[in-house]
Amino acid sequence: MSPLEGVLWLLLVAFWGVGDTVTTYLAVTRYGGVERNPVPRRVFDRFGVRAMVPMKAVGVALIYVSWRTVAENNVLSITALSGVVALGVGVTAWNTYQILSAVRRRGRGTSTKLL
Repeated sequence: MSPLEGVLWLLLVAFWGVGDTVTTYLAVTRYGGVERNPVPRRVFDRFGVRAMVPMKAVGVALIYVSWRTVAENNVLSITALSGVVALGVGVTAWNTYQILSAVRRRGRGTSTKLL
């Protein structure tokens, strides 16, 4: 694994794994958010929003296995990891925006109450 891949894995776990999970949980459980992705939405409907944690663990495992299959191709490996990182950053930012918008609409205060 290259140093860049190590950094990308750290960012992937931070944003796609933790950031998306935490902001989705907050949005759905506290601010009336609705999951738009049909697969997790069905899982949430059946098992509750806490099912997101094992779902994310399975997702990270699948990403890891997929990454290992292309690990010898450095360009493809870095591109794939970068794509998931970009998705994680984008979804975490969008969820955060939605939460802050809900806080403002409800007059609950500033974003510091979410941290």
